[in-house]
Amino acid sequence: MKIVDDLLKEHAGLRRSLADLETLLGPGSDAGWDDCANCDMIQFQARLKELRAQLTSHETHEESVVAEVLGSMPDGREEFRLGLAKSRETLDDLMKLFSAASAVDHGRHVYSVRHIAIRIREELEAHLVYEERGLSPLLSGKSRAPSA
Repeated sequence: MKIVDDLLKEHAGLRRSLADLETLLGPGSDAGWDDCANCDMIQFQARLKELRAQLTSHETHEESVVAEVLGSMPDGREEFRLGLAKSRETLDDLMKLFSAASAVDHGRHVYSVRHIAIRIREELEAHLVYEERGLSPLLSGKSRAPSA
């Protein structure tokens, strides 16, 4: 189905952008306080901002598609509404992580960027997988919401 394919392509683009962001950090050194000290934080912050905008745009698009389908669905709407509520909660948490990473631009807290980036990756990946499990059934007209 074209809508599903398009949304899955957007998910793939988000994953690529996240991988690009992590590439800027380079390999972990396990050095503690100076891990990421050689990261170009200006470039990192620019990519972080792009990824956040990409995610926001994707979610706005996805929500409009899902809302349209839910409006025409005779059964199972409540299951998907609960799933969407969970999805929004995860996105709120992701935005908090983006804000935390955005606040680190130099100095003694640079090492924390890697930890925040790892957490963003874990949360975003879990979010995308959750959506993907429920996306095809929803857009195909089936009334089974993804389980958490």
